[in-house]
Amino acid sequence: MLVRPGSRAKDFGAPGGGASSSSRGGSNDTGTELCPPEGPVRPRLVATRTPDMNLGNYPRCALLVVLAAVPAFLAGGCGGGGGGSSANAIASAVQDLTADPEGTTTVITFGSASGLATATAANFAADGGQTAQSALVVANVATVTWDARVSPSHHVGTTGLSGVSAALHAVTTSDASVPTFTITSATQNPGLGGDTISATFAGPHVVEAEAEDPANFVLETDGQTLDLTGSTFSFDVATQVLDVTLGTPANLHATFTLAAAGLHSVADVALSATPVAGNATGDTTAPTIVSAVQNLAQDEYGRVVDFTFSEAMDPVFSTATTHFVVTLPDLATTVEQPTEDVLRVTFNNPIVPGYDSVTLTSLVDLHGNAFPDEVRPITQPSPVVNAFSGNVQAVTVANAGGDYVTATTTQALDPDTALLPASWSLVVAGTPVDLSTQTFTYDFLGKTLRIDLDVDLVNGQAFTLQGVGAADTPNPINFP
Repeated sequence: MLVRPGSRAKDFGAPGGGASSSSRGGSNDTGTELCPPEGPVRPRLVATRTPDMNLGNYPRCALLVVLAAVPAFLAGGCGGGGGGSSANAIASAVQDLTADPEGTTTVITFGSASGLATATAANFAADGGQTAQSALVVANVATVTWDARVSPSHHVGTTGLSGVSAALHAVTTSDASVPTFTITSATQNPGLGGDTISATFAGPHVVEAEAEDPANFVLETDGQTLDLTGSTFSFDVATQVLDVTLGTPANLHATFTLAAAGLHSVADVALSATPVAGNATGDTTAPTIVSAVQNLAQDEYGRVVDFTFSEAMDPVFSTATTHFVVTLPDLATTVEQPTEDVLRVTFNNPIVPGYDSVTLTSLVDLHGNAFPDEVRPITQPSPVVNAFSGNVQAVTVANAGGDYVTATTTQALDPDTALLPASWSLVVAGTPVDLSTQTFTYDFLGKTLRIDLDVDLVNGQAFTLQGVGAADTPNPINFP
């Protein structure tokens, strides 16, 4: 408090709230006035004369300062965890990856050591729900270990420390570099699924939970993304090695790539999504075909063929209908894989044993080894005997024309041959009928042939219908 010459001494409130008559106007007994305090804070002052004191150009006086109340700007810093301008506060909070590569240790530096003498783990908090397990305080530095990772995505603070601000402070990290990984080995094993990949990470540790989530990875081979359903990812935190065992839909070819499409370091730094190349070893043998059999148990009309191979075939690259080519109008409509070594193909029309062949093209086994293209005849090891079902009927209608012959069989006929006039012989009253001028229709699912005649039948006439070239679907023989 400065004292101005010639000013009047003022008392701005005596302790206890009473007023001094000598300080409320008029001069004090020295005739010297005190300048009022500059600023909002006004401590209580009383001035007394001291004749022996020489203050140069200023009147001789001595100042006796009496604190009548605690100034407001100090009061805020005296309570526990207060936020006043004089309270100690966090200057920095650093995730120390040198001390703890998993990111559960934070080094918190304060502006001073004030208020930290009694600090324990209970006095530290983080906004991600982490709980402090220990706190080592040396001077103005606290090293706090948490029960879970505290990263630059979080804030930390103190609670319950007198004279220390409770304000939260953002966390930084000691290592914000981007982790990388290399594929150290990849092995092809027999059968669908079970192939393995081993990858080693370098740089800051990666988040374990993310590394063990297949959704954070993309596996590709020959330009095709593989389905990781059923795959297991096991991550060793200490060595930073990821071991992958692939599920049934994903099988390694000789070359492949693996990309980390959602992985972060423990400091929340995203890994590059650039694919990393790998080479797999273990299987270089090309598959061979064992059989190509019409499967009547699956379809009595002869439209399903099972192709059995010497080993498992790739469920991604060998299940397209374009791999199974037949002569139009026949075509493959679906491909299934009931077992790892069988490809079951359904066609739109019957594939007749002994008549039809299928061209196999661009097939590969589960590890990408190519099957040599070939034309494969279809076989039926258990033919089913065909016959007319009930009587063959010759139907006459009134007036000229409109008569027809109809016949139903126990097994379906191949529509390609059932509609050919040359496949049949019709004799009426001992005279062969020229079938080249007749109209043929065939109900494949109903297994029924109809021949509309351009000649009139007479009731009671004897007739004979015989198959001489029509093939039934399960037998490589003419229909009798």
